[in-house]
Amino acid sequence: MEHLYKNGSVNIHLQRLIRKQSYYEIGYSIDRIQVGMKKPTDDENNFEDNDGMKAKKIKFLLSMSDIDDHKRQLTFCYADVQQNLISKKTLINGQLKLLEILDNIYHMLNKLELDGHPDYQLRDEHYKIDLQEVQAAFMSTDSQDHQTAQLENGIRIRIQSLELINSTLKTAYDIWIQNLKKYRQLCSLLKLFSNREIMILIILLRTANEPKSTRNQFFKNLFELEDLNNQNENEQKLTIHFLAHYIRSLRISEVNLTNDHLLQLYQKYRIEAKSNTDLCLKKLAGFLQSLLENKRELFQPGQEQHENQQFLVNINRPPPSINQKSFAHDFDLDTCCVLLNIFQNQLPASYQILWCSNTTEQDIHLFFSRIRTFTSLTFAILDIDKMHHRLREILLIEQDLLTREQGVHGLVFYFSCELTTARKGLREFHIPAKYKDTNQSYQHLMNLFNQQHISPPNIQSIYGKAGIGKTHRINKEYKTGDTSCFSINDKLNLSLLISSFLSFNSNVSNHSPSIFFNISVHAPFELLNRTLFSLFICGSLIDPSSGLIFSLPYTEAWKFIIEVPYSDLSQVSVLENFNQILPILSIISPLTLEEVTDENYKLSINEEEELVARFLKAFHNGTIDRMVERTKIGEDIPVSFEPLTDTNESRLWIADCIEKYAPNLPRN
Repeated sequence: MEHLYKNGSVNIHLQRLIRKQSYYEIGYSIDRIQVGMKKPTDDENNFEDNDGMKAKKIKFLLSMSDIDDHKRQLTFCYADVQQNLISKKTLINGQLKLLEILDNIYHMLNKLELDGHPDYQLRDEHYKIDLQEVQAAFMSTDSQDHQTAQLENGIRIRIQSLELINSTLKTAYDIWIQNLKKYRQLCSLLKLFSNREIMILIILLRTANEPKSTRNQFFKNLFELEDLNNQNENEQKLTIHFLAHYIRSLRISEVNLTNDHLLQLYQKYRIEAKSNTDLCLKKLAGFLQSLLENKRELFQPGQEQHENQQFLVNINRPPPSINQKSFAHDFDLDTCCVLLNIFQNQLPASYQILWCSNTTEQDIHLFFSRIRTFTSLTFAILDIDKMHHRLREILLIEQDLLTREQGVHGLVFYFSCELTTARKGLREFHIPAKYKDTNQSYQHLMNLFNQQHISPPNIQSIYGKAGIGKTHRINKEYKTGDTSCFSINDKLNLSLLISSFLSFNSNVSNHSPSIFFNISVHAPFELLNRTLFSLFICGSLIDPSSGLIFSLPYTEAWKFIIEVPYSDLSQVSVLENFNQILPILSIISPLTLEEVTDENYKLSINEEEELVARFLKAFHNGTIDRMVERTKIGEDIPVSFEPLTDTNESRLWIADCIEKYAPNLPRN
C-alpha cells in the first residue's frame, strides 16, 4: 500500500481496434539497498572506501485481477485496523478511493473506445498516483494529528485531480454522442453505419502526420505488415481500398467506386489530424453525400400507406428428432425462403436486418431510426425469441412507439413464435405458398441480382458421406494457387474471418479469387448460416464489435468452394442433411451441387496406394510368406512382388481389406 503512495503510476492501454483486449495496470517500485564493501587498490596498504549505500529499484506491475485482490485486502484491513491508528485508516481509506476513481476512469475510457470515439482508439494513458505528502509524513517528526492532516490533504488533492480527468472524459463522451445524433439528423446516410463503423471511416479519412498514427497501426495489424514502405502512398492505397468496402455494403447500385473517383473525394474531404469530432463528422457527412448525391433509391417515397405496416411472421416448424438436435437451428429452409421473398424490389443490405441474438440497446434504437427514415425500404427483425428479456422489452417499446406515430415508416417484419398479433400495431403475415418454394426463391433472388447489375457469387458445394473423399476432390479439382482456405470448426470468429478476407482481397493477384470453406460437423450452424446469408445475399460481412466491414465486388464474382459435412448420426440422406444444416446454400446454389460417391469419385491410386494394394494381395494369396534366397556365391535374392498395373484391382484389394477388417471405418 505504502509503495503505491510513494511511486505508483497507472498505465491504461486501449487496443480493441487491433482485436486485442483493453486493460490497465498499476506499476510501482521498491528500493533494494545494496551495501558497498571496501576494495583493495593497487597499493596493498590502501583500500578504496566504498561504504556508500546504493539503492536498486525493483519494479512491479499489478494486473487488473491483482488490483481487485488488493482492494479486497484493503477492505479487510480497514475493518481490522485498530481505532487509534488514525493515519493507517486514512491511508487505507484514501487508497480505496483512489482505486475506485481509477476504475471509473478506465471504464469511461472503455466506454469512449467501445462507442467509437475516434480519438480514443489505440491510445495509452498514464496517470501518477504517488503522493509527496505521504513521503514527507513518514519522515516527519511532527505530531500524529499533523501527519494525519498532511495525509488527508495529499490524498484529497490527488483524488480531485483524478476526478477532474474523469469529468473531462465524461464531457468528451457526451459531446461525441450529441454530435452523432446531430449529424445523423443532418445526414441520414450516417444512420446506415454503427458508431464503430463511423469511427473507422473517420480514421480512414483522417490524415496521418506521424509514422505511428492510429491508421498506420491499424493497417499494420490488419494486413500483417512489418513496415509500410513509401508510407503515405501505401496508406493512401489501402485507405481507398478500405473505403470501397464500406460504401459497397450499402448495396446502392451504380455508385462510382473507381479508385480515381474515391481518391478525388478523399482528398477533398480528408480530415486534418487533431480535428474535433464535430468537424470529423461534418467532413464524413460531406464525403457520403457527394458520393451518393444522385442515388435516390434510399429516399424514394414508398407506396402510400394509410396505416402502420408491421407484420408478424410466425413459421411453425416441427420439433427436431433426437438425432437431429445437434444440427437443428431456427434459421431453417422455410425461414430462409420467406426472408428472401419479403425483399421484393431490392437485394437486402445488412443494415436492413436486425439479428437480435447478438444485438445491443444502441443497435435497436439505431435500427428503428432507419425504419422511420427510409420509408421505401423493407426491414426484418429475427431471433426475437432468443433476446435477453431486458433487450426484448426495449425492442417492444420501440415497436409500440412506431405504432403510435402518425408518420409513414418502412415495412417491418418481425420473425417470432412467441409474439402474438394481440400486440397493438402487429398484423399477422399470411405467408404465400410460393414464399416457401426453394425454386421460386432462387429465381426471385437471381432476378434481383440482374436488376441491380450485381454478379451473384459463384458457389460450388461439395457434399457426400463422411470419408468419401470430398476434401481430396476439392484439393485435386478445384483449388488453385490463389485459393484461400478457411476451416470452420466449433467456433466462428467473425472478426478474424473479415480481417482475413480484407487482407486476402488486398493481396490477390487476379480477378478470379477463390475461397475454400472446410466446414466441420461440429460447426455453429445457426451462426454460420447467418454469416453466409450476409455474405452471399447482402454482399457483405459486418462485425459489430470491431466495426470491420468486408464487401464482395459488384461485378467480379468470387468463387466459393464449400465442403458440406455429414454425420451418420443424422440418419438422413446426404442431400437432406445438406438442406437441414446449410439451407441458405441449398437455395442460392441449386445448380452447382456435386455429390461425391464411390461411383463418381473412386479411390485415387498413386504410388503409395498401389504399394499397399500389392502387399495386401501378397498377404491374401500367401506369397508374402517367403524368405530371402541366397545364390551360390553368397548374394541375396530379395523377395519382390509384381506391381499392380490395373488401378481397379488395387482399389478392390484395399476395399476388400477395409470391408473385412474395419467395416465401420469411413472410406477416404
